[in-house]
Amino acid sequence: MAILQFPAILQRFTERAELSIEAATVGEVLVHLQQQYPALQAYLFDASQQLSSFISIYLNGQDIRFLNQLHTPISRDDILMLVPAMAGG
Repeated sequence: MAILQFPAILQRFTERAELSIEAATVGEVLVHLQQQYPALQAYLFDASQQLSSFISIYLNGQDIRFLNQLHTPISRDDILMLVPAMAGG
């Protein structure tokens, strides 16, 4: 199972810092995540159901945008991290 880590701002939806999820790709992880925590959908996807530009996903420290995006395969010991964009002044 892959480990999915959440920053504090997303832990209000999951009530935990990480989850173990069994899936073959990053996209499958997000499908499982939406099923378990429907309120996260608004943060993960835009109105056209594409991955929000305000969320970055890292697989073992590499941004999936430079890999195979949502089709990036994952394996048992991988670590995924969801990172929402931060803004401030």
